[in-house]
Amino acid sequence: MTGLIICGHGDFAAGMYSSLKLLNGECEHLVCISFQEGTSFEDLCDTMNKEVERFIDGNVIILTDLPGGSPFKAAAMATFQYDYARAVTGTNFPLLLDLVLSRDYAEDVDQLLDQSIDNAREALMKMSLEQ
Repeated sequence: MTGLIICGHGDFAAGMYSSLKLLNGECEHLVCISFQEGTSFEDLCDTMNKEVERFIDGNVIILTDLPGGSPFKAAAMATFQYDYARAVTGTNFPLLLDLVLSRDYAEDVDQLLDQSIDNAREALMKMSLEQ
């Protein structure tokens, strides 16, 4: 099974997981990393690498909140160090839910990620009242 790491500023990761538990229950092979105020980038990278290494026997997808932010940079660095790691940024809840529901059936981590990103994009829509 492909592992998942959610990492973001503040309580982003914990909030995403809390919502996921409401819809899907507890999830195995999923880790949350919170980049809190006062945490150094070096400590974030150390935590990220430690968590990525938990999935050495398979694949792991790191989901981050914001392009260019420290969680994104730590995830990008991890993908250079660990060939079984993938990273994505701009994570929304539909992406997380799709990955959790689809990862058991995916044979290729890159295809899984591409399809889940496409599905998450389709979930974004403007709501308007038409009269």
